[in-house]
Amino acid sequence: MLVWIALEILVVWGAWRVAKRFRNRLIGVAVGFVPFFVVLYFVFQNVNRLLPPNL
Repeated sequence: MLVWIALEILVVWGAWRVAKRFRNRLIGVAVGFVPFFVVLYFVFQNVNRLLPPNL
């Protein structure tokens, strides 16, 4: 699970670096949008495994 969280942080950091490099937030959002939600899906899947089944 920590690997997915670390990967999520790297995706956000990479999108932020792209936005700073091109001085345009929209480019950073465009670069990071799809990877962010793909990795977020796997983060939630791993959190779901940690929860009890009756919840």
